[in-house]
Amino acid sequence: MDDLRSGIPDSVKQLLHRSIFSVEQLESLLLLRNSSMNFSGALLAAKLYTSTTGAERTLEYLATQELLKVNEEGLYSYEPVSAELNEVVGQLEKLYKSRRVSIISTIYNRP
Repeated sequence: MDDLRSGIPDSVKQLLHRSIFSVEQLESLLLLRNSSMNFSGALLAAKLYTSTTGAERTLEYLATQELLKVNEEGLYSYEPVSAELNEVVGQLEKLYKSRRVSIISTIYNRP
């Protein structure tokens, strides 16, 4: 059941609770979702003004969550494992634009 107070659908909450543990991970996911480029840790770090090491860990982690794919050159792109997961990420992206505080609170206030 959706939480009417937060306005966040259960499917989005489940994604956040299962796969997204920081705003950096969320920002990384959404950046790759909206780019046709393949990303290295260094490129992601430059785009998000963060460390290369942290960006590399984020990319690796998001790939383990089946949100990104890594190619033979070690570059990452947005390619969720299913159309359903892509749809939930799309909902998350829309909500992050309109209900940023609610999404961030959901990330850091785990059940």
